Amino acid sequence: MDTQRALDAALGGLIGVRAVYVAIHWRYYSDHVSQALALWNGGPAPDDARGLAWHGALLGGLIALRLYCAVHRCSPGAILDVLTPGAVWLTICAWVGCLLSGCAYGVETYPDQGWLWRLGLYSAGSSGLGFLRGDECIIIAGWRLDQLADGGLLALCGLLGATWVIEQKNQT
Repeated sequence: MDTQRALDAALGGLIGVRAVYVAIHWRYYSDHVSQALALWNGGPAPDDARGLAWHGALLGGLIALRLYCAVHRCSPGAILDVLTPGAVWLTICAWVGCLLSGCAYGVETYPDQGWLWRLGLYSAGSSGLGFLRGDECIIIAGWRLDQLADGGLLALCGLLGATWVIEQKNQT
């Protein structure tokens, strides 16, 4: 695969990441149009409106790739297969960058419950990925053994979370 396809997708992603971000924060950018293209600033001055919209990177990259494939009459599926590992690493780097800059935040979990959320979400994701795996594994009732283990961990997390919620309600 030539690098032109990857560069076209990257350019589309760069345009999309900013276009969607500006659209999401249009209330700010409608009064500060000159800052809309200032990628180097990361975002407007208010702390709650900093960063770029990854959804736009995905959408812009896919649109650019589709246009490339239409012009050059090639299959987007094969190209996406080649670009996917790089996209995964780009996503990981983006989240690490977001974490380091202080923008990776969300709804606060209950004290001492962060591990429960992480384990539960990891187990759910790992179980789902099990449907796509092609390596040999013990199968029980149509399920991979590792999927059953992930399902068990997910159920345990749900049980522990429910128990914690009930205990909190009983204390009030």
